[in-house]
Amino acid sequence: MPGMVAFGRRWSTGSDDLVVPALFLAVMHLCWIIAFTVIIVKHNDGTKDAQDIILGYILIFLLGVILECMVAFVSVRGSILHTGPRDNVHYLLYCHIVVSLGELGWLVFGIRWLVLHFGGPFKVAFSAIMGVSVFQVCLLFVLVLMLWCTYDSAGKKWVQFTRYEASIKEKRHSQHSRKNWRHRKAMRAYEESWDRRLGTYCCCVKTNNKNRTSMSEIAHLFTEFFRDLDVVPSDVIAGLALLRRFQKQQMFLTIKQDSNPIERYMSGIQITPNTKFLQLDDPSNLHQFQQITHYMRFAMGAYGWPLYMKMNTATGLCRVFPDLRCCTCMRAEQSGEDALVQDNCCQCNVAALKHMTQLTDNDLVYVTNHVDIGETPFYVAIDQKYKNVVICVRGTLSLQDVLTDLKADAELLPLEEEHQNWAAHKGMVQAAVYIRNKVNTDGILKRAFEKAAQNTREGEEEYNLVVVGHSLGAGTAAILAILLQQEYKGLHCYSFSPPGGLLSKECMEATKSFITSIVLGKDVIPRIGLYQLELLTGDLVNVIKCSNDTKWKIIIRALCCGTKSVGKMTLEELQESIQRHAREVNTSSTSPAMFPPGRIILLVRKHHISKRGCCGKNDPSYQALLAENSDFQEVLVSPTMVTDHLPDNVLEALEKCLESVDTTQPSSAEQTKLCVETGTSSA
Repeated sequence: MPGMVAFGRRWSTGSDDLVVPALFLAVMHLCWIIAFTVIIVKHNDGTKDAQDIILGYILIFLLGVILECMVAFVSVRGSILHTGPRDNVHYLLYCHIVVSLGELGWLVFGIRWLVLHFGGPFKVAFSAIMGVSVFQVCLLFVLVLMLWCTYDSAGKKWVQFTRYEASIKEKRHSQHSRKNWRHRKAMRAYEESWDRRLGTYCCCVKTNNKNRTSMSEIAHLFTEFFRDLDVVPSDVIAGLALLRRFQKQQMFLTIKQDSNPIERYMSGIQITPNTKFLQLDDPSNLHQFQQITHYMRFAMGAYGWPLYMKMNTATGLCRVFPDLRCCTCMRAEQSGEDALVQDNCCQCNVAALKHMTQLTDNDLVYVTNHVDIGETPFYVAIDQKYKNVVICVRGTLSLQDVLTDLKADAELLPLEEEHQNWAAHKGMVQAAVYIRNKVNTDGILKRAFEKAAQNTREGEEEYNLVVVGHSLGAGTAAILAILLQQEYKGLHCYSFSPPGGLLSKECMEATKSFITSIVLGKDVIPRIGLYQLELLTGDLVNVIKCSNDTKWKIIIRALCCGTKSVGKMTLEELQESIQRHAREVNTSSTSPAMFPPGRIILLVRKHHISKRGCCGKNDPSYQALLAENSDFQEVLVSPTMVTDHLPDNVLEALEKCLESVDTTQPSSAEQTKLCVETGTSSA
């Protein structure tokens, strides 16, 4: 950190990332030098040409070892941010490239000798040159792969852009106007490089004006976000390791303070006497929680066969095989007349959906797997168990879904009655509008309610509308619920693991009466948005500044025994630095603070050692509590921050909460009832 500049462009690697590759090459070359020396001394049965080739290799490898040791020595100096002692490392790389070209030329010469003397009597010399030739070819392949991984296609434009940025800061205001056109030109070129990069990586995405506009918006967003952020992947890993240690120390010291009401932390959430745990032994609360678990299965069904096969790797194919179209197309019975299915030729997704949700063909009203940027797959079904019509939106599963996620700018919601401060994630607003137009224009909801009415007996309540989704689907479902809420008064939305940068504060507060969000543990997605990312990058830079250790020392400690120190500052000084950065982001950030939707039920993890097995097993149990939306403004660095987002893990946690209904809740914490319909809680 920052990225290394060589050959006039920036590379996605730091000057301190060269330690391990240089030492690896040095050790390998040293081994070959020893082997060739033994051959020259003890096995002198080759021709003079073979001996010359071996001596040439020894000389080239010796030069390589010297340069590689120098690169490793220079690269390990300084710290992550203190790059001064490593400023000249790229000159050593230039020298090593010259030696590598000589090594490549000698490789060609050696291969030529092998071809001419194939099957000859010089067994030892032939075997040695053959071995080093194979080694060099493999090494060449690895080096090309490393160059491809570290190549930054926008690196040249980035160097030009940063140079103009630096020159503008140094010039007086009068000179700024003369240079401003160059600054705009450099910035435009950098944005175009991001646009080309997206076009290359997303070459399989259908090309049309809408998609090209979306990619241009994402490129502009990336340009604005990364213009002042010069980090490489290893910097992020080291920073996350330090930040995790800081967060753990901060929690430990906070609990030790006598004046603090915080009793402990569960999944990173402060547990105080006022914490509201859900009392699941209350029948009404238990019923509502069972309903939440039921609709989590609906959300999983939207993912189709990929998730089903992940959950049932050994038996999944055998289970869905009888329901595949290729096996049932000759049967007389057909799907319901109202069902419109857009799937692959065997209808694998629909077959998996029915197995995960226990829905029948007659329950499915509309299923589509059409996907594009801002157009998310969904299905409409009739839930006979809880008497609801369900719209279920799929989460991220394709490249188009990822691009929808990346359109993270805030956009005003397209409501009939305009609310000035009601903003939401732009990509998910587009997906929600697409689904709303689809179900209304094609009469899908009307057909679903008419079909449901046929199943309603006299005296029974009419079917209500429920909107469900996970991840991207959760964010889209929450916005769709806002758009449809005025038309369908009994509507309720279950948003599983929703994105954090979804709704503005005013809009979020208004959704607490009809949206219930469920978050598992330290899931990173409900804690991520543009605003939260700006806070995270500042926190990473702050903890890196406080560390004098080299990058590899930090990473190795984190892998082996954890980071023992967050650096030269005390924890209080580091905390003040991070809080100061948070205040700076609040005043200077162009991205507004955004929040996950509705009332949030957080499933917190409590570890205990199982008695099963000779050594015991880490078998967590789960408890549900009501969390505040503002609790999700900070990323909690943890090994489970990604796995807690997986839908099958969310379902498992919900089921474990139901299994432990009789578990005694912390006596000091306030017990609360879950009232999903009204959005209120009572002690």
